[in-house]
Amino acid sequence: MGSKVDVKKWIYASIVVFALFCIVEAILTRLVLAPGYPDMYPASSDVQDVGMLRLYTYVGRAIFSVLFVYLFIRGYEGKQGIGEGARFGLWVGLLMYVPTIFYSLVVTKFGVGLLLTRAAGSLIETVLLGVAANWVYARKAAVPKP
Repeated sequence: MGSKVDVKKWIYASIVVFALFCIVEAILTRLVLAPGYPDMYPASSDVQDVGMLRLYTYVGRAIFSVLFVYLFIRGYEGKQGIGEGARFGLWVGLLMYVPTIFYSLVVTKFGVGLLLTRAAGSLIETVLLGVAANWVYARKAAVPKP
């Protein structure tokens, strides 16, 4: 665990994590959770600007990605394999999504089944993000051959 952060690897890993985050979130939201959403969000005449909502979502994902990778590399131990990233993603997911289930029971109209499905999907998502961060950060720089 070094005190110096390789900024290039941090930025590169953040971009990879952001892209994977957007892809997995789209799959999770549109394919897994979408069937339960129409009951929760009926069509209304009070339509917000979809472009701004999408922008806020991407800004939030970008901030999450940069901070996620930063926390990962601050505790990076350099162990072989994907286990280090998977463990990190698991712990971050547990920290974020288990308490969220309980908060959401109070502040939303979502049922327990939908909340548990969302939490499980998000937990898998953070494990994948941890593996991606580990994969990028653990890569050795290409050494030119003489």
